[in-house]
Amino acid sequence: MSTRTASDLSVRSSPGPVLGSLCTGYGGLDLGVLAAFGGGRIAWCADPDPQVQEVLAARMPGVPNLGDLRLVDWTTVAPVDALAVGFPCQEISAAGQRKGITEGTRSGVWIDIVACIRVLRPQFVIVENVAALRWRNGGLHRVLGDLAEAGYDAVWRSVRASDVDAPHRRERVFLLAWPAVSDTAGARRRQPRSRRSHSTPCPGSPGESARRRQRDACSGPTSAKIQAQVDAVIQGRSPSTPPPSRTSWRVYSDVVGRWEHSTGRATPHPTVPGTHGGPVLSPAFVEHLMGLRPGWVTDVPLLRVDHLRILGNGVVPHQAAHAVTTLLEDFHEAMHASARGRVA
Repeated sequence: MSTRTASDLSVRSSPGPVLGSLCTGYGGLDLGVLAAFGGGRIAWCADPDPQVQEVLAARMPGVPNLGDLRLVDWTTVAPVDALAVGFPCQEISAAGQRKGITEGTRSGVWIDIVACIRVLRPQFVIVENVAALRWRNGGLHRVLGDLAEAGYDAVWRSVRASDVDAPHRRERVFLLAWPAVSDTAGARRRQPRSRRSHSTPCPGSPGESARRRQRDACSGPTSAKIQAQVDAVIQGRSPSTPPPSRTSWRVYSDVVGRWEHSTGRATPHPTVPGTHGGPVLSPAFVEHLMGLRPGWVTDVPLLRVDHLRILGNGVVPHQAAHAVTTLLEDFHEAMHASARGRVA
């Protein structure tokens, strides 16, 4: 067990945007967003899961948790500069029931998120979800259309955890939205003005060719730079070359080694003894694969299955930082293009 305390691992508050967080989980998306913006603070979060709430209380001390966002009166909530949303993927992912974003499902909470956006009108909305959002039940088109109806333009991209040297794929869709520029008549545009980042694969099925995915590999900040950004948000030591791992990773040695170099930490053994003596998956191992500092989740006294569930539902902060950094670049390009068009 790590000897780090909650204060050692707490999210820093630094100059930058004020962030609101919905469907927060262990805060991986929030860490990535703050890293991409170069700092900031979390004003409030919202997650009703009792075990997640224990993690948030330890890692975001003093940050109010609004609980079930479906029950919140957003007219009473303090406005924020940016809103981070990692809404549930159970009805979208391949592992779920694939019902899509419909009322009455867990993924259907998106309907309530849009209501929040309409009231708070943040300068930026950052959305994260599984890669299947791009092709299953019109999920991405639904999200883009709802944002457009709310008066927001957007850019999006798909990023894999392996794009920042993590030793697993974990592809996710990231979307950045902002209030649409008023047209010459003063009315907001109502049609989606979204565009993919140049390095993002087009929407399609999981069977897209490997050569296309390789050609479209993400370009942007190096893994070391992203690690430094995330380290500036999470208190702790700077990355350094870790001691050699005692586990033989065989064919995975190269990818495990790159992740150890990026994070500055040796990879924990993948299993621990189970209640019946046999080996079971180690939460500390999963925590490392997710790019979190030792103990971020596992130091919170919960059942092993709760640790694994919370970790499995999260996003790699380095992956989120990479995605949001490049989406912000796309946003600035869009703003410059818009300004040139108005001048012309």
